[in-house]
Amino acid sequence: MRRYAAQTDGLRYKNLIIVQSADTDSLVRFRQLMPDIPLGVVITSSGDLSKQRLDSMKAYAEYVSISMRLVSKGLVQKIHQSGMKTMVWTIRDMLQIPYVLQINVDGIITDYPDRVPITISNRNMIR
Repeated sequence: MRRYAAQTDGLRYKNLIIVQSADTDSLVRFRQLMPDIPLGVVITSSGDLSKQRLDSMKAYAEYVSISMRLVSKGLVQKIHQSGMKTMVWTIRDMLQIPYVLQINVDGIITDYPDRVPITISNRNMIR
């Protein structure tokens, strides 16, 4: 972790990096090393997202990363109401993108990033 922090410290594209992990202890330690890099907590169960848990995550992370199989409009709203942003993972089917844009996710994690900008450019048509 320290080696990664040292490598990213001087990068020109540092503002394009978001570090994500399901290991909250690692995120807390990374926050101490690199306070300017946005962090995301990877969630594998919607049961992990009580209001109390979201409030505690805000102390060290800006994003909640939700599996595509868990994402819903209500869950995205709950995360946004807590003051955090949402990422959804892993989108492999481009037909899923209109849905996640419609429910206002803040970011998309995909194996095909070259296909996403075309879909996002049509975001206003989706709403």
